[in-house]
Amino acid sequence: MPDSVLGFRASGELTGEDYRNVLVPAVEAALQSLDKLRLLYLLGDDVTGLSAGAAWQDTKVGMEHVTRWEKIAVVTDKDWLRHSVDIFGYLIPG
Repeated sequence: MPDSVLGFRASGELTGEDYRNVLVPAVEAALQSLDKLRLLYLLGDDVTGLSAGAAWQDTKVGMEHVTRWEKIAVVTDKDWLRHSVDIFGYLIPG
């Protein structure tokens, strides 16, 4: 992927710990050298959900850097995830 894109592939249940240990450090590191960042979330067939902690961490990292997101893409075939993105997509820049 290009340097301006961070990609994440998830499976199982996403937890707050997943965000704190994987996503947040990668985002923070990338934003040290970039003005804008693109995110790609690839959510596998076996994604079962997001814990409350994951939802909070997602909101927190999103809002902390709201002006620095160029685009965010969520790729999934799960209807419930697609509907969630549709509902909250207006809050996501790009």
